[in-house]
Amino acid sequence: MSSSKIKEVCCYPSALEWIKHDFGDRLPLYVRGIASSRGRAITLPNFTEVGGDAIVKGIEEVVQNGTELVIDEKGALVDRPLDTVDEGIITRVSYFPGTYMMMVHQALINLERFAYENLVQEERDLLVPTLLVYDPNQVVFMGGVSIALPHDLEARKDSLLKVYLIDSMVCRREVK
Repeated sequence: MSSSKIKEVCCYPSALEWIKHDFGDRLPLYVRGIASSRGRAITLPNFTEVGGDAIVKGIEEVVQNGTELVIDEKGALVDRPLDTVDEGIITRVSYFPGTYMMMVHQALINLERFAYENLVQEERDLLVPTLLVYDPNQVVFMGGVSIALPHDLEARKDSLLKVYLIDSMVCRREVK
């Protein structure tokens, strides 16, 4: 993992602390919780809202594209073409003012549970809960929990400030 945008952290609480440390002067930020892979792509069977398979990309590919979303050569979302609008590519995020983000935390816990129940050990070893941190000045707020990422690849990569790879959802120091 060679990108300076990638930071490995021990746990979810540590990731939030690192975001505040790294970007405290730029808060609030937009944060997206995803699964990424430390290696090859992984298929999560029946994982999407509509029961389809989800493809988990390698973390380097996520950084190179500024998102984990599958975008065609014309800049449209492959699996959700209606989420490609004039303002950009719509994605769901959590607003992060420097405090806790319940929805992201719960989504990542659900992901870990799904992986434990549905993936073989080799795939679980590659899967890593991930936080993507976006600059609010380089994306368009679309209301609610949605932002539009830039269509332009370079602008989209610039809007992605940092990626935090989370080793554990629970801080080991808190477990006694």
